[in-house]
Amino acid sequence: MRLGVLDVGSNTVHLLLLDVYPGSRPEPYASHKLALRLVQYLDADGNISDAGRDALTAFVVEARDFAVDNRAEDFLAFATSAIREAGNGAQVLDHVQSRSGVTLTELAGDQEAAVTFFAVRRWFGWGAGTVLDLDIGGGSFEMALGDNALPTVATSVPLGAGRLTRTFVAGDVATPKEMKALRKHVRQELRPAVDRVRAAGEPTCVAGTSKTFRSLARICGAAPYEMGPYVPRTLHLEDLRLWTRRMEAMSPEERAELPGVSAARARQILAGAVVAESAMDAYGVESIRICPWALREGLILRRLDQLSSHSDVRTVDPRHLQGAAPEPYRPHVALSTSSLYPLGVPETFEAAVELGYDSVEVLVTHERMSQLTHQLQDLVQRHQLPISTIHAPTLLLTQQVWGKSWTKIQMAAALTEQVGAEVVVVHPPFRWQRRYAANFVEGVRVVSQATGVKISVENMYPWRVRGRDTVVYAPHYSPLGLDYDWVTWDFSHAATARMDSLAAIRELGPRLGHVHLTDGSGETTADEHLLPGHGVQPVAESLEFLASTRWQGIIGVEVSTRRSKNADERTQWLAESLEFARRHTSRSDGAPSAGGPDGTEGADGSRG
Repeated sequence: MRLGVLDVGSNTVHLLLLDVYPGSRPEPYASHKLALRLVQYLDADGNISDAGRDALTAFVVEARDFAVDNRAEDFLAFATSAIREAGNGAQVLDHVQSRSGVTLTELAGDQEAAVTFFAVRRWFGWGAGTVLDLDIGGGSFEMALGDNALPTVATSVPLGAGRLTRTFVAGDVATPKEMKALRKHVRQELRPAVDRVRAAGEPTCVAGTSKTFRSLARICGAAPYEMGPYVPRTLHLEDLRLWTRRMEAMSPEERAELPGVSAARARQILAGAVVAESAMDAYGVESIRICPWALREGLILRRLDQLSSHSDVRTVDPRHLQGAAPEPYRPHVALSTSSLYPLGVPETFEAAVELGYDSVEVLVTHERMSQLTHQLQDLVQRHQLPISTIHAPTLLLTQQVWGKSWTKIQMAAALTEQVGAEVVVVHPPFRWQRRYAANFVEGVRVVSQATGVKISVENMYPWRVRGRDTVVYAPHYSPLGLDYDWVTWDFSHAATARMDSLAAIRELGPRLGHVHLTDGSGETTADEHLLPGHGVQPVAESLEFLASTRWQGIIGVEVSTRRSKNADERTQWLAESLEFARRHTSRSDGAPSAGGPDGTEGADGSRG
């Protein structure tokens, strides 16, 4: 499908056409933009003049026609601070709609910050931990911080580069008095907003988004953007201080000669540098990572999620977003292909769609379809249902799949990216895999950081050998106490290991990256994978706890249905498992269901 996204900013109105498919990376098709500089059309009362209104309307009509001529099938249009803060912004939006038929969605400042954060989180991945995103626009400066898909706190302050330039710099070259007043104003405006953001936690990743930060990074020596978006770029405070002082003495024409600075933005880049420097000082950071994705990409990703999934939890609706956690809380529940074994991946997709699951978790096995990117992408597009998780072939029975141990994990990470999934699940090494086990904890982290893919290590259990419990996994079957960035918690494995899942989940805290929803009796050394609520594990209580924390991971239903009498009973069990997940994450007083299977599996890691 071809999607058109129209972005009305303070400086530029930009239409981007992309070819988008659920489970695949958006591919840019065409671009059409105008350096309208809408802020220049503001009068003394803060209203957009008739000339500005008409120029905007004319380009929106032009953009609409461009999208139609290029066979766009869907169209998103949004406006930020230039319209939001104009005294007659609502009237301008009505005028545009009546003349063009295009409804511009007006984003509030905290909504803008939250949607941008959503894109930044997707770019850097879960391995980035707690992210602080800074975004300097023409009219406002957005900040957002959080460790989930959406920020814990998001805020906007009127410190846009264009606004500050108009207010504080009268001529082409700023005077020392003007610079002193500008810096003082920025510090005063920033202080209370920064205090609110910092109260929500300390970031492990600080990112800068949008054109101002990209230009500043390029001025300070970052790689040219002709080299593509995947080249890491960093803005260092020491370099920024130096270049801010240099730009103070430059005219706009001289600044336009700097790398990464367009003539349209040359006058305001100095004010943007002051805001960036002041913000880095206020947060106490020496460098920030430049993210090529920002607000536009956040809205694109939101639309892709809507196309890919029936689940509201994976979408961001900017009309309702308040800059905090999403509401109401609804977990993302995936159906694992192992739940339909010995049936395959196609049958899992069919069952997931029929029952209303949000996605599919693919366990990579000897089944060729589970290994092939193009076949998995075909299933995603055919069923309009995403793959959320790739389970690497690290089980005992899949040791022959994809060769050596680290190759398995690397190929699983690559497959995760290719099909648009979010997480890789891996088992710890067996003790006889000594070289693999020797640096497993750090090795997983290295692969995760190199690929940008969240790799989550699953809890396992002891094996019974000659009547004695034997630890066959290294460093250990329990991830507790080990320095994994992300952990997958399996309730059946916990039952076999006689561990308390609720206590473990509480201990893991933000390191809990994924859940396998199942259960176990605790009376056998077998890995049973009972339906949730049919064993002894505190599954309901654990889900209720996760709901209370608004946990944003994926719940993968991984139950054994091999003992079902027929297809109807198998479907009933899978429906019950989904209902259990929904019920115990929507209220805190739910009781476990009664009745169902008590099938068992062997203690060979065959379930996942």
